[in-house]
Order: sequence, then C-alpha cells, then structure tokens
Amino acid sequence: MADADALSEPIETERLRRFFAQNVRSLPTTLYPALAIWLFFWWVTRSPGCFAWAALIHGWQALRIHAGTRPEYQQAALADLQAAERRAVGHVVTFALLWGLAPWMLMPEQDHAQLSVMLLMLVGVMAGSANGLAFSLRAGLSFQATLGGLLMAWLLWQRTLTDTVLAVSTAVFTGTLMLMFRNQQRHLVQLIRARLEQAAQARTLAEQKAELERLHQERSRLFATASHDLRQPVQALNLQAQTLAQALDGQPQAAAARRIGDVTQSLSQTLDAILDLHQLDHVPAPAPGDRVDAEALLFEAAQLWRDIAERRGLSLRFHSLPGALHAPRITVQRMLYNLIDNALKYTRHGGVLVAVRQRQRACGPVLRLEVWDTGPGIAAEHQPQVFQAFFRAPAPAGQPPAPGLGLGLSAVQRVCRQLGWPLGFCSRPGRGSVFWLEVPAAQPPDGA
Repeated sequence: MADADALSEPIETERLRRFFAQNVRSLPTTLYPALAIWLFFWWVTRSPGCFAWAALIHGWQALRIHAGTRPEYQQAALADLQAAERRAVGHVVTFALLWGLAPWMLMPEQDHAQLSVMLLMLVGVMAGSANGLAFSLRAGLSFQATLGGLLMAWLLWQRTLTDTVLAVSTAVFTGTLMLMFRNQQRHLVQLIRARLEQAAQARTLAEQKAELERLHQERSRLFATASHDLRQPVQALNLQAQTLAQALDGQPQAAAARRIGDVTQSLSQTLDAILDLHQLDHVPAPAPGDRVDAEALLFEAAQLWRDIAERRGLSLRFHSLPGALHAPRITVQRMLYNLIDNALKYTRHGGVLVAVRQRQRACGPVLRLEVWDTGPGIAAEHQPQVFQAFFRAPAPAGQPPAPGLGLGLSAVQRVCRQLGWPLGFCSRPGRGSVFWLEVPAAQPPDGA
C-alpha cells in the first residue's frame, strides 16, 4: 500500500502529460471528418446551414490548433497539469456541442439516406475520440455524454417511431462506449504504473550495482595492500624459522624449531590461498602467444615440491611428454601447484605422481595434467563436496586432519569454469585419488 501511495502522484503526472501530448497531436486529425461531413451534405442538400456549421467547427479547430501548438501554451500546461486538464475538458465539451449541432444545421429535411450517413459519421467521431482522449476519463466521458445526448435529443425531436428507436439505440451505444472508455483508461493507468515500477526497479538495481562496484574496488585495494604488507613479514618469518631449524640441527631444540617452521609454512600457504582467491574473479584468457612447455612446468614443480615431499617421507615423481600448453603460465602453474599441495596434504604413506598426457578431443588436442596420490581416498558420500570452498575430507581414524582451509580445489574449479577447461577426479577409498584437468595444447611455433 505504501508503494502504491508513493506512485500515485507520479502516475497522475505521467497520465496528464500523456493526455496533453496526445490531445495536441490529435487536433489536426479532427479536420478531416468535419470537412467530409459538411461537403457531403452541401453536395446533397445545398443548404446554407452547411457553411454556417463549417465556419463554426473549422473556426474552433483552427483556434485550438493555433493555441495548442504555441510554446507558451505548452509551457503553461506543463507547469500546472491539473488546470490544463480542466481547461481541456471545457474545450472538449465545446467541441462535442459543435458536433452535436451537425444534424440540426446540416439536415433541413428528414431523409433516411441522409440520416444513415449522419449517424454513421457521428458514431465514428464518438468512437474515434478514444485515441485523443484516452488518458483523461473526465474529458472522454464528457465528450461521449455531450455528443451522444445532443444526437438523442435531435432524434427524439423528430417524433417518429424509427427515430425514437434510433435514439434508444444511440443511448445504449453511448453507454457501452463510455463503459469501454472507462475500462481502457483503467488499463492505461495500469500500464503507466507498471512502467514507473520498472523504472524505479531499474534505478534501484543501478544504485545497487554502483554500490557493489564500489565495494569491489575497496576490496581489491584492501587485498592489494594486504598482499604487500602481510606476505613479506610472513615470508620473512618462514625463512627465519627454516634458518633456526638448520642452526639447531642435532640439538634438543631442533624438534621445536621444525614445528615452528611447519606452522609458519602452513600460515604462509593459508595466507597465499586467501589473498589469491580474490584474483579468481577475473582470470585472464590465454593470449594467442601463450605457450607453457610441459617438461619445463614439471621441472619447476619438482624443484619446489620435492624437498617438501621428502621431509614428509613421501616420494614425488614426475612424468611428462614433449608438448606445450596454450595457457597463461602463472594460471596453469598455480592450478598444478594446488593439486600437488592437496595430494601431499592427504597422503601419509607412499607418494605422489604428477604426469602430463596427450589426448585428442573434439575441440582439438589437449594436454591432461594428472596428479595421483596413495592417500586414503574419498568416500562416495563426500565426493560431491570435493570442490566446495572450505571443504576438507575427514581424516581416517587415528590421524590428524589435513592442514589448510580447503580452498585449493575450489580455486582450481573456479578457474577451470572461467576458462572452459575440463576438470575431474577419480577416487577409491583406501587406494588413493587422481585429480586431472585438460588444457588446450599450443600450436607448434612457426617454422617448427
């Protein structure tokens, strides 16, 4: 109800604006039926009353057209639409009176053929008024009632049974037309309301969008600042912890130093995952010249992850075929590292195999990056949740939960969705899991 009340004034203003504009535009079209009717009756009757009625109707039309097209008149009407509607209703009633004088002045003698033409013309004028007066119920009903009443009065004045029946028919027609006019005006008001509601919703959505863009920019600035101001201290702390562990090697404090190193490394990885997560909203698409050598990618991964695997008592093997991936280096590197990190976290015994295999798909050749592990596997009831953010598979009985926040696989899935790369996994509880993603193969360089 509050929204309806709030829209009442704008609806009324829009209705009056449309009525005024439509009324002004329809003024020239009223010339043609008036010209046709008096010329016809002059040709048939040669009555001087035809010229008198023509002078009245055309003089009034010329006056209204001249006044309605003047800029000062339009400005005054827009300044006070309510007063403009009241004046327009008066003009409409005067116009209806002039049309109602047509049978009195154009038909000096009763003739059934002329009567049929007269009724046809006046009924057409009454029906045609719905266009110019559609947005004003007062003006439309006033025009119908005035013209219909004068036409009925003229028919009753003839005092014949036929004319009386025609007068009753005219009354029924006028009432029906007024009812239809009322329903049409109600429908038009509903259309105006719907349009204004849509405009209000569009403004609200635009404001919300602008607010979201502002918040997104603030978030980006915050993460950019945090990326610089937090990563450096945490990386320095991690480096100091590793130095301390090496310095205390062989001493009783070495175990505590290693635990500090593990905690700081976990903190560094968690911070990197959180700070990198916000960058996934706008992953750059591969450029035409992007080429990542598969063997070089796995070699870099081995340099980074092999020592970490050995410290955990795990083997880490790599197997690659010659080839290149069509992908941004940083993007595919982060995704592969996330899969390797996830495999090492959940594997307690055995090891991890990272492989690159060639496959042929309908879209062309692809390179399939696979990360195999000998971990506990993922139970069937947990597999639908694997790629959900912050999900971590429950640890086997008697083992501590895997470290981390559960963001790595979710980040990989988001990137694959944006780039259109297939991603999947297969897992057997008690045997291990394999995660894979397929990246388009790069075309051989020119001249190769």
